[in-house]
Amino acid sequence: MQEGLDPTLLLYNRRMVQRRQVFAQSAIRRERLSHEAHQGAKALVYCAPSGFGKSTQLAIMAEDAGSGNAAYLSLAELEKAEGIDGSCVERVTQAILDQLSGPDAPQTMGAHEGEAVLFARLWKAEQPVLLCFDEFTPAFSNFAERIICETPSSVKLAFAPIGVEFLSRLALLPGVVRVRSESLAFNEAEIDELALLSGAPWSTERALELTGGWPALLRFAVDRTEPLSSPIQWPEVQNFLHNDVFAKFTVEEREILRNASILQAVTPESYRYVFKTNSDLEHWLKRLSAVHGVLVAGLANDGEKLVMLPVLRDFLREELRELMPDRFSYLLKRIAYWHWRRGEYRETITAALDAHDHRWAHRVSAGVLIDIALRQGEIAGLREWFASVPRDQLNRLPALAFGYAWTMYFSQQAQVADEVLEGIAATEDAEQNLNGQPRGWPELVFAIGKATHDELDESTRLCHQWIDSFGEDNEVGAGAAYTCLAFIAASERQFEDLSKLSRKAFSINRYARQRYASGWLSATNVLAAMRRGEMLRARTLVKQSRESSDIAVERSPFASNLLQAFEYQLCEEIKEGVMPEGLEHDAINFAMEYGVVDVLAGVTQAAARRMALKGLTTEAFALMEKVRATAHRRQLPRLRYLAEINLAEFHLLEESAAADVDLPKPNAAILSANQLQALDARLARVRALIEIGKSRFGLAEQHARLALREAGVMGDLRAAAAAQYCLATALVLLGSTRDAERAFREAEELVALNGCHTTREWMMALLLRIVPETIQFFDTIGRKGEALHSMEPSVGSSDKGLVPVLAGRLTRKQYLVLQYIARGMTNKEIAAQLSISESGAKWHVKRLFERFGVSKRSQLVATAQAKNLL
Repeated sequence: MQEGLDPTLLLYNRRMVQRRQVFAQSAIRRERLSHEAHQGAKALVYCAPSGFGKSTQLAIMAEDAGSGNAAYLSLAELEKAEGIDGSCVERVTQAILDQLSGPDAPQTMGAHEGEAVLFARLWKAEQPVLLCFDEFTPAFSNFAERIICETPSSVKLAFAPIGVEFLSRLALLPGVVRVRSESLAFNEAEIDELALLSGAPWSTERALELTGGWPALLRFAVDRTEPLSSPIQWPEVQNFLHNDVFAKFTVEEREILRNASILQAVTPESYRYVFKTNSDLEHWLKRLSAVHGVLVAGLANDGEKLVMLPVLRDFLREELRELMPDRFSYLLKRIAYWHWRRGEYRETITAALDAHDHRWAHRVSAGVLIDIALRQGEIAGLREWFASVPRDQLNRLPALAFGYAWTMYFSQQAQVADEVLEGIAATEDAEQNLNGQPRGWPELVFAIGKATHDELDESTRLCHQWIDSFGEDNEVGAGAAYTCLAFIAASERQFEDLSKLSRKAFSINRYARQRYASGWLSATNVLAAMRRGEMLRARTLVKQSRESSDIAVERSPFASNLLQAFEYQLCEEIKEGVMPEGLEHDAINFAMEYGVVDVLAGVTQAAARRMALKGLTTEAFALMEKVRATAHRRQLPRLRYLAEINLAEFHLLEESAAADVDLPKPNAAILSANQLQALDARLARVRALIEIGKSRFGLAEQHARLALREAGVMGDLRAAAAAQYCLATALVLLGSTRDAERAFREAEELVALNGCHTTREWMMALLLRIVPETIQFFDTIGRKGEALHSMEPSVGSSDKGLVPVLAGRLTRKQYLVLQYIARGMTNKEIAAQLSISESGAKWHVKRLFERFGVSKRSQLVATAQAKNLL
């Protein structure tokens, strides 16, 4: 730089270079916020409260642009040094020229001369130029407008304003794009990257839930050693909000924002109603949104409503509660009545629960209960609310009574629900008291309630009876009934019936906007995939369900928690990545409170096995004993049998061959045929383990083959893999090493294809505990793992048990060829995997084409997917 330049400006520019280097150092690159992600944008304006990484983003972009192609200035720092007068623009232009030109920067010039030189420099630039204005103030708005309008498209600008009053004018200019707080917040991928860089132990979902992706709060979370709790309790967050966020507000802005925190969605009308004021709210709410960025637009179809940043709302609510302890409940009641008058019943219940007010219960119509309970599935909220409603009031109103019964069935309190429905049946003209709603609601609640209580045959009969009697006149109820039948079909492994019922239920639920039933239907398909042992497919279905607009999990907490219960089981079974923090705890709590038998048994078995494999056998026993006690209390015999089988396996793991294990004897009179078959398959496998421990290897082989045959009939690939491990062990102990190797490799193939890794780990742990001498056999076969897909199966030993596993009655080799085709493998690659000739692979592909009636690979894959074979 030339020595004639202003020393103060030279020092300022050195500070700016150091500042941007410090901000950009080790920062996460977020390309989605840059000009490359906003094609055609001339200027990006980052509008958000403090702590959203605006300065960091500008520094990153300036650093990435490189020296001589970017200028980075903090205008607030320049104002402090120079004062707000006519020379400020001169200093800005001189600073930009200095950073862009380096040693060739011109000497200090007048304001107009400096602008002319700057604009000439920008027009002559051969490379793209980026101008970053951090802590931008309104004093420079005219200068910013000139640069936007009077420079070539190769010149890009980025602003991080302190106050954005000037945006009302700049926003009208072409190419000016605002990037608000919802975009500046970290997304899941960026939180994952932050956790990886910092070594933070928290889960992505938990961190996102608590902080809303607010970057500053995530930085505070990184330094916390204990499990993450509500950020409003963290001292550093309290200081940050007071000193960095609220310090920029006027007294009146702070008061209005604090009052607005009690509202679920902020509008001038709701604020005026609740607080009985006629102030110019439109002006203040606009400033809080446009100037400070602490209020953001609500749902896309309801953009006039503003929503507060979650952490800010929680913090201000606590502050309001402390300032107005006597009025807080009163304000919540006014909010409840505001939503009630507008027909927003879900919001009404939420506000009334916060206010601990049940007095408006007598005004709840049947239509409202149907919408909240059956269509939206607000089970947890209704359960809490019904607990505050006096029982005599429930008994006087059939609409409340059947809504309460529905809630109790899905809260696993079937006895209470049965008593309530008996009371409704005893009431004269109960149907007429449902205020003109379609007939059959009490009967539907009773029919579906039987399914939640695991009385699946009775529920099937009642649902079909209800559809015949009421289905034509009640589409919401019909969707619920068909969804219930589909879930029963998945639980009972009636996969052909499931396909038909799912299609019927899906079309009705979509038409009736049945979010609750749609959530259960998605869970049904996940359960069916898990019943088949197809864990990787089940994981894909969960992901698709969370992204489905028909389910809207963000608006249906029950559906979201139901999917989370399956997510936990899949995460534990597939063994990919780190278990998200809090997932196990949340899944167990939900399953114990609301889970039907299939959900509760699956979650607790996954959790107990996880504990046992970690050596926490006492905790595993305790959890399963709790499940057994719960089954006894709720009168759920299948759940009790499953718990006792798990306990038997835990005894084997703890006491090995010396274990004296008591096995349950399922009562065929109270179980369906499919339930009994599934339990018999599990019991056969446990008996095989027991016989191995007692050195009765012939009996062990018989029980293992029985378990394998039952798994094949049920179409359960995971159970087949577990049975194959038992069979392999029995065979090697009998001296049939070759057959043992085949059985073991077939089990390994099933595990690899379907992601059943915890099943493998569990069976290996049991077998090596019972017969440690087989470790050499397993190690030897394990070292041959590279040849896993190369072995030629022989019909006669374990292959017979796998033939009926597949719904399409494919042989094992045909199934493998189908899997390889779905992965995009060529005939040559398939031949190499199966150790056969290329012509042999072509023959298998041709046979698959004939079997499925197709002529192309793409058609084959689509048809197989439709038949749930992939």
